[in-house]
Amino acid sequence: MENLLETEKRKSFNITDSAFACVLFILFNFIFVFGYSFIPQYIRANKFVYYAASFLIEFLFAAAAWTLAKIRKVDMIPATGMNKKISGKIVGYSFLISLVCLIFFASLTNTFVDFLYVCGYRSVLPDFEFGNFWTYLIYVIITCIAPAIFEELLFRGVIESGFKAYGEKIAIVVSALIFMIMHGNAEQTVHQFVIGLIIGYIFIKSGNLWIGVIVHFFNNFISITQSYLFEVATSGIDSSTVETVTDTVNTVAVNPWISVLIELIISLLWAYVGYCIVKRLIKKVIEESDRLNSTGSLALSENSAETTISVDGEAEQTIMKVSDSENFGESSTAASSADGKETKEKQKLSIPCIVMFVASGLYLVAEWIISLLDGFGI
Repeated sequence: MENLLETEKRKSFNITDSAFACVLFILFNFIFVFGYSFIPQYIRANKFVYYAASFLIEFLFAAAAWTLAKIRKVDMIPATGMNKKISGKIVGYSFLISLVCLIFFASLTNTFVDFLYVCGYRSVLPDFEFGNFWTYLIYVIITCIAPAIFEELLFRGVIESGFKAYGEKIAIVVSALIFMIMHGNAEQTVHQFVIGLIIGYIFIKSGNLWIGVIVHFFNNFISITQSYLFEVATSGIDSSTVETVTDTVNTVAVNPWISVLIELIISLLWAYVGYCIVKRLIKKVIEESDRLNSTGSLALSENSAETTISVDGEAEQTIMKVSDSENFGESSTAASSADGKETKEKQKLSIPCIVMFVASGLYLVAEWIISLLDGFGI
């Protein structure tokens, strides 16, 4: 009996799992890039090879999560919230959340990029070149579908779940920071962090990984489709003409620092409006997810939580307190500890855990700095 309990898979991730996941991804990424560098340039120049490599890089996020679950004996499906249901309403609300984020928060990203430009930075991001509709569809797969599923599985499903023991706010912010820095892209720093906060909040409140996947997908899909439609619309126009018009529009007769300051103030006000809108949409999508995945508030089931009922106008806590080990991957160690000491010990950061976080953090920050210096021509 004891052997069965020892080999039983956990239904949740912990802080050590989060640290291990970061190290695994970095290790997989390093091995892939190192091996890819030995492929002759004429082979890498092939479009099919480029598309395949782009997809595999994204797949490494899922590979790290899956490998971690196997090594650490965690039941990944319930631990990451992949067992949750979705509906047409959830898809609709997720699309609106993505659209609001792009409309109202993009100005913050643009302000940050303009600040970098004033400091002498120049874009190092490659422009998308679609050529035809089929290439556009390939980009949808490798830049929209693959990142949405694979990245959310690692960042929210594993890393954020592991940090939940330290509080919801810490889990949301830390996972968003890791999500931001792990992309190693200076120009998208602000946007990655903001979208990471929004998706992280949705996940921590709903425990439904698929909502974040859908929001992430639409966030990338809208952007890539916009680029494709712009290319189609300007296909018959000389590129030098487009660049001249763009440069003329971007040229201002005021001090560039004052221009960035004004842009920042407007962006913050605009972002606040977006925050008010997206807050309501998030509430709606979480309510819909709870409705779909609820098992009955008064039913004596394994997933029941504390229930609050109203008696004569006054709210009183009643019924039961049962661990929800399958709902959002919360650990039930508190129930197995008489004095609570076991729970506190498990939440402490061990030396190996600290080493893994510091090592992976330094590596990721170094990559981000290299990307930034590359834009400055250093």
